[in-house]
Amino acid sequence: MWHDLLVIIVLTTGILFALRQPFYGILLYMWVAHFRPTDWAYAGWLTSIPMADIAAGLTLMLMVIQHRRYPVALFHWAVLGFVVQGALSAQYGVNPEVSWQWYQTFLPAAITSYIITVLVDREDRLRLALIVLVVSMGIEPAKQGLVTLVLRPGAANMNNMNSVGDNNGVGLAMAMLLPITLSLIRTSTIRWERWGLILFCVGLLHRCLTTYSRGTFLTLGVLGLLVILRGRHKVRNLVGIVLISIISWNVMPDAFHERMATINQFNTEDHEMEYSAASRLHLWHTATIMANDRPLQGVGFGAYSAAYRDYDPSQGAYGLIKEAHGSLPGVLADTGYPGLLLYLLVLGTAMWGLVRARRLASFLEPGSVLFEYATGLQYAIIAFLVGGAFLSFMYFEIVWHILALSVVVSILVQEQLRQESRTRLEHSRRRAEEAEAQVIEQPPDLPPVAVPHYRPQQGRPPGPDWQP
Repeated sequence: MWHDLLVIIVLTTGILFALRQPFYGILLYMWVAHFRPTDWAYAGWLTSIPMADIAAGLTLMLMVIQHRRYPVALFHWAVLGFVVQGALSAQYGVNPEVSWQWYQTFLPAAITSYIITVLVDREDRLRLALIVLVVSMGIEPAKQGLVTLVLRPGAANMNNMNSVGDNNGVGLAMAMLLPITLSLIRTSTIRWERWGLILFCVGLLHRCLTTYSRGTFLTLGVLGLLVILRGRHKVRNLVGIVLISIISWNVMPDAFHERMATINQFNTEDHEMEYSAASRLHLWHTATIMANDRPLQGVGFGAYSAAYRDYDPSQGAYGLIKEAHGSLPGVLADTGYPGLLLYLLVLGTAMWGLVRARRLASFLEPGSVLFEYATGLQYAIIAFLVGGAFLSFMYFEIVWHILALSVVVSILVQEQLRQESRTRLEHSRRRAEEAEAQVIEQPPDLPPVAVPHYRPQQGRPPGPDWQP
């Protein structure tokens, strides 16, 4: 009952605030998209309400009416190109019916990614958007992680989430949220908020580990190396990562250790690769076969599984219906080579914007908040690239919303630098005007000029200008 009441309160409050500012509408949409309240509520009439459609439609309408700032960057053009290429792939793929269903699921992520770059136009709004993203996506997994840590430390948790898929998707999503949560902890100025986020982060980490996902385990290792090598306090970060690793490894049971040991394991009898690793290589190879057969449009948006049986060179050795188990191979098979290039352009522009934002933010005040946000979002994208190499995670909304927030950070850093330059220029101009006014009002005291006394030479009359 209280689940339904909470959903009603949040939905009603979000709509009322959105009517005042469309920014709150996009926050409401992010909450609905990532938390999925329709899966959490019990009342049948409540679960039948199209909450995401209501939030997105209301936000888009109010944005068009009230907003006047519409940024256009290379990132936006790349997203638009990928959307168009996806539509062409869906129409001319091997199974248009399946492709259009996938495309309709993906399209809101692309549209709302642009809305985020429009409405999140201030630093305080960026922080609020990051908090909503982290909490709405991670509150339930973090709770499960903390409860499991207390009651059954290290026990496997294979619960799925409709917003990100199976346990592998849950692990990758939580790994992407971890660096963003750390950036919020570093920039928090409220004590209870900081400790709440730390506890939240512990729950996310344990939830990552209890998925028993090897891709997630590798992703956490890469994130740990990034924190050590690129952090400002390398020794302190090294000690912290080592302690966390030791504690986590000892908390997890032998079943987890055995599972992680198969990452580079070979069969000792015939020296063949472990089934999971071999199947992924086979699935990636099949994706290239699909793309080479249909290089311009691919087999259709999200149609890898539908077309797999026709392109499988192993004739069903790894199953009859399979996913690409790789984000980039999946994009290549679905949308062809143009789609892959556009997708890489989307990722590249977002990453380059964050690299540039980190460099420019270093010229701002020490410990810049935007620098920390840029670092957290950059690590989140790297986590996606690592974990998404083994998982078809390319169309989920969390990825596109993180990419959009990365563009927001880049825009805000440039705006702050321009504002700081204008402020310094105005300050210099005022100082120059004040100095000039002081010179005019108070001329400097000049020393008296001594006039020598004229004495006419003897026997010569004085000149006409001589005065005694």
